[in-house]
Amino acid sequence: MNILCTGARGFVGSHLVRGLERLGHRVIALQRPAAEAASAPAGRDVYQADLSSLKGIPDEIDAVVHAAATSPAAGVSATDIVRDNVLGTSNLIAAFECSRASRFIFLSSISLHGQVHDPEVNPATPRIQPDVYGASKHLCEEMVAERIPQGSVSIRLPGVVGLGARRNWLSSLLARMRSGGRISYFNPEASFNNAVHVSDLVEFIESLLRRDAEAFDAFPIGARTSSKVRDVVRQVAEHSGYRGELVVGEPKGSPFTISSQHAIERYDYSPMPLDLLLKRYVSEEMEGEVL
Repeated sequence: MNILCTGARGFVGSHLVRGLERLGHRVIALQRPAAEAASAPAGRDVYQADLSSLKGIPDEIDAVVHAAATSPAAGVSATDIVRDNVLGTSNLIAAFECSRASRFIFLSSISLHGQVHDPEVNPATPRIQPDVYGASKHLCEEMVAERIPQGSVSIRLPGVVGLGARRNWLSSLLARMRSGGRISYFNPEASFNNAVHVSDLVEFIESLLRRDAEAFDAFPIGARTSSKVRDVVRQVAEHSGYRGELVVGEPKGSPFTISSQHAIERYDYSPMPLDLLLKRYVSEEMEGEVL
């Protein structure tokens, strides 16, 4: 297939581009004009466009994987998030509607649920006061469902890990362990599976692209198994060689796990168990290469 992948310079997007290419697809990496085309590996197709002003996509595209997003960070305003996520996605959908492409995969986030009070997140988990980022993901899902009711999927992601992962709990934990010093963590007895390895995500997306087009669907995914937070911290410490002090702090938030059951039963999603995910991710970061 000829696949357009947005967010191609980001962590998830860059892994998607390389992974889908390895699986035999031609991938066109969509990058903002400010991104130097020379930054793409030799021979890679690059389409330079800003989603906030996008007017069209290459004629030969069969499918779109929408990984681009602006998330909360220092210096990022609510206006930035709405413009890049909501307006950008609307423009991308309009371009998709005018193309020959028949498949649209949107990478959403469990952040759209906002405050989670249930012990497990599933497709029916209610939305309770999400922040602007979560609200933007919800609005994007609504647009995809309304305008691409056939052949579209929204995958609600937790923290995605792999070489180069940033800005999630596991990547932050590993970074702190590599820096040394005392580490505090919270909710030690809570169950945790709120992570996906990017290689599992690539394979899952590729399998979705090979399926016959079905009605819009939205669902979360996570690791196949769960472990206590205390055990997760100890495993990351063991795999990384951390020998510092681990301190349990006061409980924070309402811990929850993620149900992948819908994705497993309907789409044959086959994620790795959490212990293997942790070992592989830490090894990749320590060795500086994808396993």
